Amino acid sequence: GNTTTTTDNRELFISKRVINVTKGDGSLRDSTTANPGDRVRFEIRFDITGNATQSNVIVRDIMPSRLVLVGGSLRVDGVNVSNESDFFGSGRNFGTLNAPRNIAVVYDATVAEAQSFSGTTTLTNTANVRSDQIGTRQDEADVVVQLVAGVQFSLRKSAFNLTKGVDATSVAADPGDVITYNLFYKNTGQTTIRSAVIEDSITDI
Repeated sequence: GNTTTTTDNRELFISKRVINVTKGDGSLRDSTTANPGDRVRFEIRFDITGNATQSNVIVRDIMPSRLVLVGGSLRVDGVNVSNESDFFGSGRNFGTLNAPRNIAVVYDATVAEAQSFSGTTTLTNTANVRSDQIGTRQDEADVVVQLVAGVQFSLRKSAFNLTKGVDATSVAADPGDVITYNLFYKNTGQTTIRSAVIEDSITDI
């Protein structure tokens, strides 16, 4: 009779992309821009291809120091997982996987505050996958942090005499009159202003 021999073939592929959640990016991409303090989201997809299983499939993420993981955001195929440290340390072992198989890993990170940067800085986040049968495959996604020197904002203040029903700056107030103050603060610069404090000093009122 005839003898048919099947040859095992295996391969690993990995893809990493990113979006800026704070800015509301529409789609995942290889690179995004961010301001200090922005929240970004990474997606890692790895594929087991061929016609044979692969054992000890390990996926690892190497995150730059100026990106901070958002705790509890790590998901595998849409399901939240714990023990985040192994994924960002020696790698998470997915065990033995049959081909074909595609798995998606998603997590969020926060860009460090402005004092950690100067000018324009590219943060490269690398992910890799390997198995007992296939050597390391890797891909990366970039977060380009744009730091605008200084901050810009505008202030405006108005006062209205509720008792007299007129602009309080146009008439003299009498004792007992009720004055409403409005404080307007606007960020007119190119970067996010964080921890803004608005205060007013009043006397004899």
